[in-house]
Amino acid sequence: MTNLRNIVLAAGLVAPYGCKSNPADQAADRDVKASQKVVESSNASADFEAKRDIRVKSLEAELTAIHLQPQMINALADSVPLTAVSRADVTDKLQKLQLRFDEAKNQVEGLKKVSPDTFEDADDKTRDAFDKLHDARKAAWDAINDAHRTDRSS
Repeated sequence: MTNLRNIVLAAGLVAPYGCKSNPADQAADRDVKASQKVVESSNASADFEAKRDIRVKSLEAELTAIHLQPQMINALADSVPLTAVSRADVTDKLQKLQLRFDEAKNQVEGLKKVSPDTFEDADDKTRDAFDKLHDARKAAWDAINDAHRTDRSS
């Protein structure tokens, strides 16, 4: 029993010293952990940039689809004889549409530059700008569809 006691006592005295690594090993462990954090951060940054780029590209595609609509509406308005009131209404709606288009385009440009911690707020503002753009687009189309013409009673 004394031999067992001596072994346990020896193990108790030696174990704490055996578990300590030398300073070079500790420095290497710190370097490995720091490198892992850099790699993780780099991966997260690359993932964010990829997601942000996809979002921006989809919004730019949406803007491209809407871009020609004011010209189309204006061409339609010019092709038929509208009353002065209807022409003024269409012109007003087209000006608002162009303003909303410019605002949405500016929001997309700003979205290209945001950081991960401000992206969600910037994206919400961009979505609001696009909602207003869609409302203005619908109002412009409604104005041309509902316009009164001088060549017929309507």
